[in-house]
Amino acid sequence: MSIPATLLLTSSSLPRALAHLRQDPLCRQFPTVSLALRVLHEALTPSSFFAPYVAVLPRQMHLPLQYTVADFAALASSAAAYASAIQLFYNALRQYLYLHRHFHQQPTIFRHESFSLTNYFWALSVALTRQNNVPTPDDPSALALIPGWDMCNHAIGDMTTYSDSASIHCDAMTSFAPGDEITICYGPRPNADLLVYSGFSLSHNPYNGPVSLVLPLLDQKLDPLVKLRTMLLQKRNATISANGLHVQLDAQSGRLTSRLYREQVQLLVLDKPSLAIALRRDVDKINTPSKESASNGKEGGHEQHLIPWPDQETMDKANRRLQDACAAAILSIKHSNETIHESIRAFLATERRVYELAKSHVVEFKP
Repeated sequence: MSIPATLLLTSSSLPRALAHLRQDPLCRQFPTVSLALRVLHEALTPSSFFAPYVAVLPRQMHLPLQYTVADFAALASSAAAYASAIQLFYNALRQYLYLHRHFHQQPTIFRHESFSLTNYFWALSVALTRQNNVPTPDDPSALALIPGWDMCNHAIGDMTTYSDSASIHCDAMTSFAPGDEITICYGPRPNADLLVYSGFSLSHNPYNGPVSLVLPLLDQKLDPLVKLRTMLLQKRNATISANGLHVQLDAQSGRLTSRLYREQVQLLVLDKPSLAIALRRDVDKINTPSKESASNGKEGGHEQHLIPWPDQETMDKANRRLQDACAAAILSIKHSNETIHESIRAFLATERRVYELAKSHVVEFKP
C-alpha cells in the first residue's frame, strides 16, 4: 500500500488562520494537539479537500476522553492503564481550557460554539487513534493521518512501513487471500497502551507488561508484627497503600516479576525470629539491580537471596496469600459494573486470565 505524501493530513500544515500556533508552546511540545486542530478545521470546512476523508472518520470512539465514571472505576484495578487514562483525560482537559482561552482572546476560524469540549475531544481522539510519525526535514516530530492506511486494524507482526520523498509505503506483513481483512502492525504495544490510546486490546498480546496485584496487610489485632513488617517492606522500597502491598505479576507466566517482590511477599508471613534476620540484612545490597541474576533469582531450582524459611507451613502460607489476593482480584473483575464499555471489559478479561494463571497453576514458593 502506497499513499502519496500530498494526501497526508499533517500536524505541521496548519491553515493560515491557525499558523501562529506553530510557535505556541503547547503545540510545539504536543504535535498531537496541532493535528487535532487540523482535523477539527477540516471537519468544520465543507469545501475542504479532505472533506470526503473526514466524512468517513468514526464519530463515536471510546478513549478515556469518552469514559464514564463507571468506566474509570472499573479500570482502577489496572495500575498502568488507570494512571495513563487519568493522565490523558487531565491533559486533554487542560489543553482545551488553554486553547479556549486563547481563541477567545484572539479570534480565529473557530467560532465560539464550534470549539466545544465535545468537538475538541472528538478531534483529539481521531488524532490519537490514527496518528503516525512522519518526520520531515523541517519538522522531525511531525505527525500525520494517512487516508486509507488508517482504516487498517492492528495485528501482531513485523513493522513493514517505510517512506521516500514522494510516498509512504506499507508492505503486507503476511500473505492475505482474497476477501481477507488487511491488517498492519501498530508496533510492539502492550494492551494498556492499546486500550488508552487506541480504544481496544488484544486477547493475547506478547508485549503486555506486568499486572499489579495487591496483598492486604493485616491490622495489629490480627498481626502484632505488622509494624515491623511494614518497616522492613519500606526499607525494600515496597509500594504500600491503604489497600495493602502492591506487587507485579508477569503477564505471560503469572509469576512475580522479581526476587525483590518475592521477598516482600515473604515478609508478610515470616515469624518474629525470621523477621529479625531480615532486619540484619544489608538492604542496600538487596536493592542493587545488578544482584538480580539472569535466572530471575533462582539457582538449581531453589530460591536465592530470600530469608531462610522457618518451615514448610510458612512457605505454604505465602503461597496462600498470593492465591487469595488473586482470587480477590478475579472476584473484583467479575463484579465490575455491567454498564462499563465493552473495550474495558475485554481489557480486564486479559488481566483476569493472569490472575487465574497465578492462582491455579503457579506455586511461587517451593523448597
